[in-house]
Amino acid sequence: MTRILGLSTEVLIEIFSSVFFTDLLSCKRTCQTFFDVISNSIELNYQIELQKSSMQNNPACSLSLPSRLKMIKDRELAWASFDFKFVTKVKVPSELFGVYDVSARVLLLGKESSNEAFEPDGIQSVRLPSSDDENVSIEWKNLDLGATILDFRPSIEAHDLVACVVLVPDKEDPEIWNINLVLRQYSDTSKNHCAALKPIIFICSALPHEEPPAVSIDISGDNLAIDVLFLDDSSMEATNNLFVFNWKSGESKTIHPTRASNSGTIFLREDILLQPNTVAGSLDIYRIPPSTSDSTPSRIQRLISLGLPDLSMGYALSTLSCRGEPGVNPKPAKYTPSTRPYTNDPNVEIMRFAMEIVSVYDETKEDYFVMITHRQALLDFLDLEEERQRRESTSSGARISWDIWGPRISRWFEVDSFSSFFTMDSFGQRYVRLTNPEGEVEEGSPEPRNAIHIFDFNPFHVKFMEIHGSGVVAGKPNLVLHVVGGGAEGLRATTAESICPGRGVFTRDIVGMLPYVELISDGWPFSEYKGLMIDEERLIAIRTDINTFRIQSVDVIYFG
Repeated sequence: MTRILGLSTEVLIEIFSSVFFTDLLSCKRTCQTFFDVISNSIELNYQIELQKSSMQNNPACSLSLPSRLKMIKDRELAWASFDFKFVTKVKVPSELFGVYDVSARVLLLGKESSNEAFEPDGIQSVRLPSSDDENVSIEWKNLDLGATILDFRPSIEAHDLVACVVLVPDKEDPEIWNINLVLRQYSDTSKNHCAALKPIIFICSALPHEEPPAVSIDISGDNLAIDVLFLDDSSMEATNNLFVFNWKSGESKTIHPTRASNSGTIFLREDILLQPNTVAGSLDIYRIPPSTSDSTPSRIQRLISLGLPDLSMGYALSTLSCRGEPGVNPKPAKYTPSTRPYTNDPNVEIMRFAMEIVSVYDETKEDYFVMITHRQALLDFLDLEEERQRRESTSSGARISWDIWGPRISRWFEVDSFSSFFTMDSFGQRYVRLTNPEGEVEEGSPEPRNAIHIFDFNPFHVKFMEIHGSGVVAGKPNLVLHVVGGGAEGLRATTAESICPGRGVFTRDIVGMLPYVELISDGWPFSEYKGLMIDEERLIAIRTDINTFRIQSVDVIYFG
């Protein structure tokens, strides 16, 4: 100990910089020397705030450390107390509701070049404002493809990439439609992506059909996964399939495509893929083979199937969508703007699974549930299960029952259909929901108001709000705080085994123990807001046309 205390302040700071913040705070209580070094170091205090908030430093940022430290403290307090800095309206040039996405600071919406068909053949995007004096009305940029866009996926900060799946007629046989993947640069949408050897990749074909297939895309590192699910029987393919490509080389990693029952595939890691399975009621996890020059690449391998709670007789899982943003990439983001001092750490982000469950006896009866878990929790369970399989020499692909894997790492919510229209509702460790008042409004009564719910699953925020939450929100009107899974005096808390009622849809109530903080802010426009999205810095409230449901404008609610 004497030798350590004799080290210079600079050396101690370098040593402490490799320590996680919880251990760093323990070191701070060890002796006066450590207390002074840690308390007075801007670098260490910035590191503590980054790790507490699950953010990563942006080394390209030119701002000073004191400025960054103040910004992240202000940001976290703003989110914790619903103290947004400003609200500004952004009008959408071309109204079209269909394909859409939100990345870090970028909103992307489908648009139509002509009014002949209600189908997007281009993408309009805008960098959302970070200050209330920014004029974004003329900053929209367009990506025009001249073909029906079935879905798209941006990977802007990691790769400067927008990947689009389009439907085009075959040049030689007009009776056949081709489904192609088109890879464009976001910085110059008129150009094919410079890193893609095959900027247009053929996926599969279909005969003329009444409805286009359902498609979803996800990207991690060099890997890109696509679900193609045909909604009728006119497909030339025998099954609905999952395709995986190395998007840079154009190499297919599914020379024998994997059968899919539902769109919504998502990467847990560059080599680990999660595929929702509505038929089996499970989350199927696959390993993606590495890129190879071999003419016969390995098949993707199903590792485990995580079973969901059992449904009651007469109910079926209709859709199961998942979201985890900002998405995981093996390398630091290359195109993060230098004006942003930090970004979300994808390794600790939540995964949001939204389910629609229907009655096979009553087609008007629909129930909606949301399950939240952490990406890393699924990977940790996968590691344990693979170790068990190696130890016991058992085969991979086994189904794991819900009771074994789920209750300790998840949280369930029953939601209404109003919450399910816009699904870009999670980012980092936050999940948001817009709820409308129940019941009809009597004539002459004041217009009812929507409520915005922010759920924070950061465990360090839960602990902080258990102790300090009542003070953080004190004196703020129209704001309600719940800490669930906590237990601090004066705050609403539940037991560790929190119950989501099964409502007869499931064979029993669902247990979920994942703690969270919920902030509820009411008083938001009922007649105007029809959906809510979130990115790293802001909420995005959606205004739509009352008849067509097309997005007309968004309100940007900025926190920092």
